[in-house]
Amino acid sequence: MSALEESAACAAEVRRCYGLANPEKVASGEVDGLLAKYAGQEKLLLRRVRYRYGVASRAGRLGVRQARGGGWIECDAELRADGFLAWAGPGAGAVDARSATATATAAAAAGAAARDEERPFSFTLSRGGGSAPLALAARDDADRAAWLEELAGTRSFFERLEREKAAQRAEASAIITAIDASAETLEADRERASDLTRREESETRRSLARSERDLAVRAGGAAPPGDVPSARAALEAALDDALVRATEAADLEKAGKNRKAHAAYAKAVKAFVGAKASINAMPPPSRPERDVLNLIGSGAAQCRAAADACAARGRASKPRPPDSPESRARPRAVEKILLDSGDV
Repeated sequence: MSALEESAACAAEVRRCYGLANPEKVASGEVDGLLAKYAGQEKLLLRRVRYRYGVASRAGRLGVRQARGGGWIECDAELRADGFLAWAGPGAGAVDARSATATATAAAAAGAAARDEERPFSFTLSRGGGSAPLALAARDDADRAAWLEELAGTRSFFERLEREKAAQRAEASAIITAIDASAETLEADRERASDLTRREESETRRSLARSERDLAVRAGGAAPPGDVPSARAALEAALDDALVRATEAADLEKAGKNRKAHAAYAKAVKAFVGAKASINAMPPPSRPERDVLNLIGSGAAQCRAAADACAARGRASKPRPPDSPESRARPRAVEKILLDSGDV
């Protein structure tokens, strides 16, 4: 049978299965659409439809011999949709064919004893697990070939199903892991937001205190040039602001938010400059020790360098134009014959 003939036969069988199990899809034209969608994959589609609707893949008469040396029993047998080969009549039974290997045996030589021992069109089904092979016999060579092909296809199909289920389990596990990681990240974000809120509240309190001092100065008259208390208050406020901005910038940089980190580092530098200006506003005898100026200069330099580094990383991570070769997504290799779960 040619590939075209085999595809046509499988398509006809798909229609027959739907006619038995779900005729509404035949009448609505959904089956024709399904066959068009999976053109060239009709054989796998047929197996999927049989499995979905519980339609046996093959039925007929078989000779069955369950014990070596025992007699043959003629039975009505069928290869069920669940992957079990079952037979009725005397000695009725079933065997799991999902992982069994079917093998044709050699035709018996002439002689009544030999023909009784091994039928001309016999084959075996090896079940594994220490179980003895099951001996079966078809009507003729074509019948045996058809049973062997169907048994091999059944094993291949269920192995495929197991791979799909394993892939789905792995995907579900990856989703759960991602959700857990997202929950951890969310908790960390909440902690950072809470810390930032505390810092903002502290800054607000300091701003209110400065405003109250300014109001008190205005109420008592203009502050003279070089007013040491006001300059010290401005110095403390500027250093506090620089510390808050630098800490915020470091957290943003660690989170990979380079542009926001650059802006926060720039504000820290500005605060350090303000602190230095406050010191310069003090009379020389009242200024803090030289070490304080050195620390302010060092802090400003470090924040400026960190801001430059964040700016450089931000430029490097800028998305490329959509038409650039590097930005084009490479499609993953996906197995074409994996059918959509809701199709059949």
